[in-house]
Amino acid sequence: MNRQFLAIHIVVSCFLLSACSGFSSSADQLVRSQAKQAVNNTVAARFPGIDASFATDCIIDAASSDELIYLASSAVSGGDQRTVSKILEIAQRPQSATCIAQNGIAKLPL
Repeated sequence: MNRQFLAIHIVVSCFLLSACSGFSSSADQLVRSQAKQAVNNTVAARFPGIDASFATDCIIDAASSDELIYLASSAVSGGDQRTVSKILEIAQRPQSATCIAQNGIAKLPL
């Protein structure tokens, strides 16, 4: 449990440091990377056998900063039903849905 707390603390601290100009890019990349891990794992679990990366990128691009932080912390602590609900909520937004339709339909095994 201490390891999870430390990891969450690091992610949140890095994001808070993003307000400083020199740390912005690194903190953003760290948070987005952790959030992608959470989304990719969730999408892959819901749709086994499908390359989830196209949907993951669309969902991450449509997420707000607060949502990215939440998803990044979920990657560290392990996702739950709330994480799944948040990912589905983001995926249903017009930006996400359009992106998934444009980039993912050809990748789905029909």
